Amino acid sequence: ERSKRAGYYLRYLHSVPECTFPRRCRLSSRVLTRFDTWYQSKAMSRNNHSDEDWSGERSKRNSSTDDEDWGGDSDDSSSSSSTEGKDILFLCEEGLLERALERVTQMMVDSFDGILAEALRFNRDGNSALHETLMGGCSEPFATDLAVRLINLTSSDPGQQRGLLARGPRSHGRTPLHWASWGNADLTIVRLLVSCYPQALCMRDDAKHGSRTPYEIAARYWPMGSVASFLKEKTESYLRYRIQATTHLCANRFFVTEGLVPFDKSDRLKSGLGPKPFFVASVLGYTMQREMIPLTLHILSFLGKGAKHNPKRSRNNGKETRRQPAKRTKN
Repeated sequence: ERSKRAGYYLRYLHSVPECTFPRRCRLSSRVLTRFDTWYQSKAMSRNNHSDEDWSGERSKRNSSTDDEDWGGDSDDSSSSSSTEGKDILFLCEEGLLERALERVTQMMVDSFDGILAEALRFNRDGNSALHETLMGGCSEPFATDLAVRLINLTSSDPGQQRGLLARGPRSHGRTPLHWASWGNADLTIVRLLVSCYPQALCMRDDAKHGSRTPYEIAARYWPMGSVASFLKEKTESYLRYRIQATTHLCANRFFVTEGLVPFDKSDRLKSGLGPKPFFVASVLGYTMQREMIPLTLHILSFLGKGAKHNPKRSRNNGKETRRQPAKRTKN
């Protein structure tokens, strides 16, 4: 009985349009409920007839009636009516990417603010419609077009877009760029994500998932792919740029805005920097106070060469062990 049920279930999955392979790992509860109802009705009808009658009845059915029994136009009409009016987050959760793309295209003309609010909505797990789309691996039809439209849609509000692209839920800690590199998404999606929020190149996912950056994920699962080579190049260039930019801002704040004296010990205590960082900032601050901007930029160009992302830290790193006082013994 179990093997027969499994065979019916596989045939039912291939007949339902939203469950064609390759598909998402989890199935819609609505599809499972519909299959249970269908299987129970078939089991009741089979119990009313003998095995010979059942085999004869199966041989007499033609292909048209067979397609209708295994889920035909009635399933399409019922599924379309049940998903009518649902937001794009629900459609992406259920794997109905084609209908989600149709809703985005239609509402961008009818109600732009409404579709923008749906794109910035999060479910209980902390995932948005963009997260759910990229978690599927982008191998399904319409996944690439839907992801590109969602990214371009949120670009109208840069602040909200940065919050969306920087979001890594606690369950996995992965941003949309992490999921795009994990699923080896189209290079167009990866370029858009990097250009909109390059800080995600340096972010790591949850420790339970390996605490990896997007490049490390792509290098592990797709080492010879174009996404891995692209992320490697952008990560190296962004690390160098970030070091130069933060050092420049630090020197400008301390020695131009606040007017600290370079190489002064008392001013170093005011800044809160260590001896070596304060020395580097003082060199830049000295040239900036004397308006030697070309020399400042020339010095900054040497910073960040060969920079690497912080390696994974073990639990014992960074902890200071203090000597315990000796216990007093009673006389």
